[in-house]
Amino acid sequence: MRTSKGRRTGRAARLAVTVSAVALLVAACSTSNGNGGGGSTTAAGKKIALLLPETKTTRYEAQDKPLFEAKVKALCSDCQILYSNADQQADQQQNQADAALTNGAKVLVLDPVDSASAASIVAKAKSQNVPVISYDRLIWTPTSTTTSPSTTRRSASSKPARWSASSRRTARARRRS
Repeated sequence: MRTSKGRRTGRAARLAVTVSAVALLVAACSTSNGNGGGGSTTAAGKKIALLLPETKTTRYEAQDKPLFEAKVKALCSDCQILYSNADQQADQQQNQADAALTNGAKVLVLDPVDSASAASIVAKAKSQNVPVISYDRLIWTPTSTTTSPSTTRRSASSKPARWSASSRRTARARRRS
């Protein structure tokens, strides 16, 4: 049984992996500008959108957002965070993602309100060559186009439910032995 401390540690680890992935993506985006050489970009070019699902669960505003912002600032002091909270409305999250893309976000970190409807966010971001990092909840897409820190040990299959069933069988078998 996981303790409260274990859950916090696991959440902090997922957040650290997410922020590290964002930092790598921003670094990759910032090194290629239109004139062929690497180098200088402005803060306007380093925008990261953090799209969270709701405010009813206090951890999003009290822990996840401040920890994410602090880690991004530590890794990329000139990066700008475009923060939005959907208040548990999938259509509002879609509008927020559209606004982030319009405002020049180079990476979307998305904790979807609804995993199925978030697929359209992923499709639009992909069409603009903007990577999407699925944070805390898996996004159901026809192909594997997102990265989720909590699922990085899983296969990149588009059918994670099958993985879950087999992992439960494996876990039960380990407990029996």
